[in-house]
Amino acid sequence: MYWSPSAPSTGPSLVAYPSIPGTPTSTVVTAAPSSAMVGQTPARPVNIPPSVSAPVSAALLGAVIGGANAFGRNMYHVQQGEMTVSQAVVRGLMHGAATSLATTTATVLTANVTDSDALHLAALAATAAGLSYLISAGAHTALQRRDAGA
Repeated sequence: MYWSPSAPSTGPSLVAYPSIPGTPTSTVVTAAPSSAMVGQTPARPVNIPPSVSAPVSAALLGAVIGGANAFGRNMYHVQQGEMTVSQAVVRGLMHGAATSLATTTATVLTANVTDSDALHLAALAATAAGLSYLISAGAHTALQRRDAGA
């Protein structure tokens, strides 16, 4: 499926290279939204209903991405015989929960950073990383105390 212009250009133009052999050497693509898109909410990048708030969306995405990442990383240790599949699943769920908490809290704390998208993303990443560190450090300390007392 190839893009074809349906409305005149309404903004600054960008040069795009053609993907169909035999087409002109350049195609003009508008950088501004078409009149049909003005006033519409941009599409969400994932399949989460629009009625779900930003912190809840962040919690869901944090849990899925963090848990899947940890589980995938842990499968290497399962293959090496260093942990069982059940340990990999439990650690994946714990990491997903921690990532979910850190992402949700960072989303709430950085909601007022509206100067630029790049600044908001940097603040979100730094806050989530710091919170993730604090959660991991706290969990590690608690496990050490539990193991020392057992």
